[in-house]
Formats: sequence, structure tokens, C-alpha cells
Amino acid sequence: MIPALFLDLDSTVRYCAHPKQPCPNNIEDIRIYPKVVDKIKDFKNAGFGIFGVSNQGGIELGHLTEEKCKELMDATNEMMDFVFDKIVWASKMDSFMRKPNPGMIFNLQKEYDINLKASIMVGDKSSDHICAINAGIPQFFYARDFFAEGHLYVERQNIMTIDKDGIQTHGY
Repeated sequence: MIPALFLDLDSTVRYCAHPKQPCPNNIEDIRIYPKVVDKIKDFKNAGFGIFGVSNQGGIELGHLTEEKCKELMDATNEMMDFVFDKIVWASKMDSFMRKPNPGMIFNLQKEYDINLKASIMVGDKSSDHICAINAGIPQFFYARDFFAEGHLYVERQNIMTIDKDGIQTHGY
């Protein structure tokens, strides 16, 4: 079993070039937050699976097609040096797959043999936090904190800090 880093996408690792638009609808609109890729790569190098989990209600609302969404997800992964092992999304507004429900997480757990108790979830909304709780992921962080310089996170009975050289563990 592997630990995983589950990441929301919009307003967590990427944003839209148009400030009044919450999510990118075109590849040209996708922007990646600075330093996000390097931090995620630290986790990948430490043996974590890296997974994007995103609600994409715009599909059901008719703002985006499933095909266009896939194109945007593929472009996001390419812009991030293909750091994601997989990106999944929930397109139905009333679905077990849609966060805060844990459906996307449970599907990835089965497919990749993920140890949820050793995993981390990062997002920007309370629905991301509740999803982590519902999935049994003990560690959740808001993106603004997780991607801050020098951020510490707790796993089991160690405090771990991530730096450019990888994970350094310090007991407490």
C-alpha cells in the first residue's frame, strides 16, 4: 500500500487567468500557482502517489463538456510536469463522487492500493476538508497553508518538514 497526496485543483494548484471566473474553461486560461509543482514533486519523490480530485459541476450545468474537461485536466498535468499519477473529477452535482462525498477517493484507493491512513488531502474549501474526514484521511490542509514556505505537517507521531532535498523527519 502507498500513501497518497490528494489535491483539489481549482484555487489549490491552479487558477483562472480571468479573476471573475472560478475555473478555467480554456487551456489559455489555466495558471499554476508558483512553487506548487516543486512541493508536490517532493512528495512524489518520497513515495507518495499524487492524485487530483476535482468537482466539475460546470459539466452538468452546461458550461463545459466532459471532453473539454478532460482536455483541461490533461493540460493541467502537462503544465505541472506530469506530476499527477491520475486526475479525476465529479461532473454530477448530486453524486457520491462529488466532494464532500468520498467516492473519488475510494475509487482511487482501490485502483492504486492506497493507504488512506497515511495519506494527505489538500484543498481550498470546507467540502475538501469534509471529504478527507469522510474518506478516513487523517491529515487535511488548506492550500494557503500547505504551500506556504516552511510548512510543517504531522504524520503519525512525527513532525515532518518538506524541503528541497525531500522529507526530513523530526520526532516530538
